[in-house]
Amino acid sequence: MNRAQRRAAARKQGKAAKRPPARRQRDGTREAAAEGSGALVRLNYDPAQGPVQIYRAHLDWAARHAAALAPSVTPHGNDPDPERRLRIGYVSADLRRHPVAFFVEPILRSHDPAAVDAVCYDVSDQDDDMKQHLRQLVPSWRSVANLSDGELAEAVRADAIDILVDLSGHTPGNRLLTFARKPAPVQVTAIGYVATTGLTTMDYRLTDAWCDPSDANDDCYSETLWRLPFGFNCYTAPQGLPAPGPAPHSTRGTITFGSFNNLDKISAEVLDVWGEILSRVAGSRLLLKTKTLSQTAVQRQILDRLMRHGIAPERVDLVEWSPTLRSHFEAYRGMDIALDPFPYNGTTTTCEALMMGIPVIALLGDRHAARVSASILARLDLEVLTASDKADYVARAVALAERPETIANLRAGLRARLVRSPLADAQRYTRGLEAAYREMWQRWCSIQRRDDVA
Repeated sequence: MNRAQRRAAARKQGKAAKRPPARRQRDGTREAAAEGSGALVRLNYDPAQGPVQIYRAHLDWAARHAAALAPSVTPHGNDPDPERRLRIGYVSADLRRHPVAFFVEPILRSHDPAAVDAVCYDVSDQDDDMKQHLRQLVPSWRSVANLSDGELAEAVRADAIDILVDLSGHTPGNRLLTFARKPAPVQVTAIGYVATTGLTTMDYRLTDAWCDPSDANDDCYSETLWRLPFGFNCYTAPQGLPAPGPAPHSTRGTITFGSFNNLDKISAEVLDVWGEILSRVAGSRLLLKTKTLSQTAVQRQILDRLMRHGIAPERVDLVEWSPTLRSHFEAYRGMDIALDPFPYNGTTTTCEALMMGIPVIALLGDRHAARVSASILARLDLEVLTASDKADYVARAVALAERPETIANLRAGLRARLVRSPLADAQRYTRGLEAAYREMWQRWCSIQRRDDVA
């Protein structure tokens, strides 16, 4: 079944779904859709779920919650001039101190105002210093937390947005039910989510050839994949970071592995692999840091799993959240080698570790979520840190641990290497993104011209 046939089937499935009563649709649609989105997010953490199963679950969500909104789609009155300045709208609940913001900031900062008129639709009522910074980077900022999904769609139409960009996917606070109404001629999902939206009204998904090799998983997205030439994201580190400092093995005499990822990513399978690494590197330690480690039951679960591999609790450091961003980065100084989880890799944590001079061992998986760190490492010419399977992952971690001089050299040069790499080149990335927007827009204009002739 080709992409057009899949979209037609998904629309048919959605139309066949029983519509809820009008009052329930007004009062409960967003809540039910949000609950379903939460379940989809959790699927990405489950190693038992393959790409096809995850894709089908997203299509089912769209059929249940979004497809009934499609009949309300009306023609767009945007001027189909393929070369004019474009109105680009960004919709997100994370335009604040949130990991997504560090990948959105370089785009907003680097847009060419002669080519793009950027509008941000902020759907969160939280405020902080990052939000104030982002507001200063765009000519138009809309605070729309109190608008319903339908009202937001009307606002987008009123603003004559040409390309509307979703930065959330199914993560909390998303407005996919606005995108289901197709308020803009071209709609794109990017950065904030690791899988498809499932929406037939979402035209494109931004990715790259590392996360989604050509044709490998194209059939697991409702969107057309658009592979950006310099990577699917661009990272800007916070200002005023502490220096990496010496690797802890230089004073402690033993290697410390670590991960600051969300514990949802650290499954029993991941702990088993990490336990094998620790058992093979004499005296090595494991440093884990995340908010949920404040719970005694969670700590016990992790320690019990590692003890199966003969790893005594005294070799494991479990650290709770840091009160400031600086103290969070300072905690990285206690780590020699970062271990990336799988099948849901780190993104922000991978970039943070590299900024603090810490090499990251990653495992190349079978979907976008499982290939993000490979994409990041490739852009730093560090493919040597990406493993092909779990046995290779263990072997590469152990081999690096046995080369303290290599760890020390990486510690001294990784930050500069990242800053000089395509991963942090905001101008180069944004020019490539704008070229993608332009071609998407030209395709839409071409369709309008053909329809006018017909």
